[in-house]
Amino acid sequence: WVLDDKSGKDQGLDVVLYPEGWNLDYAPALMYTKIINKDNTLQKSFADIISEQVDQLKQYGATIVKDSIAYTYDNKQSVIINFIDNTTKTSNLISYINEYNYIVSFILTSRDKNQFLKSKPQFLELVNSYKIN
Repeated sequence: WVLDDKSGKDQGLDVVLYPEGWNLDYAPALMYTKIINKDNTLQKSFADIISEQVDQLKQYGATIVKDSIAYTYDNKQSVIINFIDNTTKTSNLISYINEYNYIVSFILTSRDKNQFLKSKPQFLELVNSYKIN
């Protein structure tokens, strides 16, 4: 996988990853990160924020396939949502990791089901490698 810190800037993505030999526009699968800032004045729990995220996905036509748990390098729990975006016809995984003032999310997306399945181990490897120094 190639770590690219330039191609996704115009889409608000600091870093994207895609299989070697491809680029952001044509890659059969992509991984990227997003930060969800917590609004501490609302006192929402991690579970509430994930629930809201899932509700938003459903409102936009996504089908939730399942969720699961993985662990980061420093043993933090990551909640992973597996869903199909029926609008874009993509298969997706989103990992949510709870930090003090924000939630870190890693996303895997692919329009090719076989490439999606092939990319899942690398996605889990990325989640498992996460740690705050």
